[in-house]
Amino acid sequence: MIRNRLIKAPVIRRLFAPVAVVWALSFSTALVFVSRVASSAEPDLVEMAIMSDGVELKTAVHMPDPGVFSPPWPTVLLRTPYPEILGQLDPSIADMVIHYMVDMFGIALVVQDTRGTGGSGGEPDAFFTDWRDGPETVEWLACQDWCNGQVMQFGLSALAIPGYLSAPGAPDEMKCQYLGEAAPDMYSMAAFHGGVFKKSTVESWLSWVGASSRLSDLSNHRNCDNFWDTIILDRIPGDIHTAAMHIGGWYDVFTEGTIAGFRAYRDRGDEWARNNQYMVIGPWDHWELAQSLGVTESNGYAMQSDMLAWVSYCLAGDDSTVRKWPHVRYYVMGPDVEGAPGNEWRSAPDWPLPTSHVSFPAAFDGTLQVPESLMSHSEGADGGVEGGGHRFENNGDVEDDAGSKQAVLPAVLPFSHASPSPVVGGRNLVGSSGRRELSKVLERDDWVMFTTAPLEVPFESIGRMSLKLSASTRFKDADIVARLADVYPDGSTWLISDGAIRLSRREGCAALADVVPATAYDVEIDLLTSAVVFDTGHRIAVILTTTMYPKYELNPELEAESRTSGPIGEALTIHGLELVMPVAGEIVEPPEQVETADSAIFVESSDEGPVVDIIPEDPGAEEVSETSVAETPPDSAIDASMMDVEVVESADLTIEDAQRDVEQDLGIDTASDTVSADAMIPDGGYVERAGGGCSSGPEAGIPVANLLLLLIMLAFLRLHGIRRGKIRG
Repeated sequence: MIRNRLIKAPVIRRLFAPVAVVWALSFSTALVFVSRVASSAEPDLVEMAIMSDGVELKTAVHMPDPGVFSPPWPTVLLRTPYPEILGQLDPSIADMVIHYMVDMFGIALVVQDTRGTGGSGGEPDAFFTDWRDGPETVEWLACQDWCNGQVMQFGLSALAIPGYLSAPGAPDEMKCQYLGEAAPDMYSMAAFHGGVFKKSTVESWLSWVGASSRLSDLSNHRNCDNFWDTIILDRIPGDIHTAAMHIGGWYDVFTEGTIAGFRAYRDRGDEWARNNQYMVIGPWDHWELAQSLGVTESNGYAMQSDMLAWVSYCLAGDDSTVRKWPHVRYYVMGPDVEGAPGNEWRSAPDWPLPTSHVSFPAAFDGTLQVPESLMSHSEGADGGVEGGGHRFENNGDVEDDAGSKQAVLPAVLPFSHASPSPVVGGRNLVGSSGRRELSKVLERDDWVMFTTAPLEVPFESIGRMSLKLSASTRFKDADIVARLADVYPDGSTWLISDGAIRLSRREGCAALADVVPATAYDVEIDLLTSAVVFDTGHRIAVILTTTMYPKYELNPELEAESRTSGPIGEALTIHGLELVMPVAGEIVEPPEQVETADSAIFVESSDEGPVVDIIPEDPGAEEVSETSVAETPPDSAIDASMMDVEVVESADLTIEDAQRDVEQDLGIDTASDTVSADAMIPDGGYVERAGGGCSSGPEAGIPVANLLLLLIMLAFLRLHGIRRGKIRG
């Protein structure tokens, strides 16, 4: 499927396909093509990079032809826990990676097996030493005579996590990163949610990389103690000096990781890093984005051309496209109905957006009460509680934490270890994921649902959502699983997001809190971040269960009781709840930085490296307002309009014409300088550097001659009347 898409690609896209292909070098793609071996994936050089603790990491280098591109070369680094990843790809894909990136662009492509995987030494590490191995690898690269000291790290998912964890210790040679669908916090964004172990994600991944022995470590460290220090970015000391592109999806298992990575780099970055962080979040799940190049064209976003622009920026110093980008581009999801609100791209200068919050409290009859601004006749209208035989009734008084009494109208939920609630859609690594209809959940009898009345006006929510509850159990512990959903006028119920909380983890991850039977506790479920519009006539719904297996492990206390006594009819009681939804405020974007005769970026050299001076722009420069793009993609290096243009054979077309046209279309400036960080990274005593910070050559970036060669090739193709096709997503 991928191969066919590449064959049909237009000339421009085919020439730059390696950038898109590198994106596909994720664990997801490797698994798809695991049975295929490509001879073209054989490296030119295999070295063992020695880390400071003596462990050797297998490092495969694919080099350009020195007769065409004079060394030293800029370098793209992939650090992967999936051994021989290029050899696992379809031969046509692997060939494009090697041929186009290396042979056409003159970039050295380096693929390193992370510690304990493939040909590398040490035990399978599951990211615990990447904070050190990553920076030391970059310094090792800078000392090689074939590397010009300019390195960019590419990665998706498990290839991107090492990039996040190594950022605080990254040396100056790490110019940029391109990181997608990954988490910089392996405790709260990968292993646990609300104190509940994310069973399927963790167990599956550890099994794939041969690190299942780590499961016992996780069970022994359910608190967020210092065991986790080296796999939580916020706990790794040091400033961040690296520009980065962060890519995620609203249904990705690591959505919050993408956001947290962007936020951490901006908060902890020097001036260069703060000003060079970009984030894109689209309507994708983890597998959609990783498996198919076609999805990169979906919903009006051209990911391939953005990747090209980023490579050009990082390794050739061409900022003509990147400087036009807003720092944040995000997709607002709406109902899957023609003409419905939402379903459009927007931009912002930062994230999170400025927000206020709207509360939907539950009434005694089970309705979610709608604010007057959204509902003029909210009382009693068609809202309510639904469920398989469950009830709202006054069961008397329940003692709360403070020892006082309060009257409640409880909702009672069951538990069964033999028949847990299934996973249907959502943000998952394995199994069902993405936007899904919840009929398989609602056919059961182990849930309760709170709904609003039909909305009289559309309601747009952008940001982090949560559910506040008062809950009790007759046992020593219990879990609450919540699904946020959109109920269509026809009754179909579509998942927006989900989350969970363990009563014993209600005070956070540091330590267990006691759970006294029949005592009501206030808890809050993190429903994660999203951007969604609920249309007129739709209802907002919250569905509660005690299980969602195997995404979340079964509660050990309830599981033990169920195995002994059978299904538990009254495992959890909900005494009250309140849905809290963010509403974005006005977005004020900074003035666009436009290069004019009076406003330009100058790059100078100093003893401490390149220094970037930004001359203040023209005071009369036009400001950039919030964009709302329904069908027009964000700015990219290759304009979407190019894709439909036929190339007509013409004897009058000259090389100069081609060069001018290509430069105009792609934003290539063959005379541009390299933009780099202007500060050295302080060694805070945390990372012991293996290298000496050496760089093999004074030149940085892709040589101008390489770009000229590419232009000549494009001209040659155009002279021969090759037609440009269009990739269909």
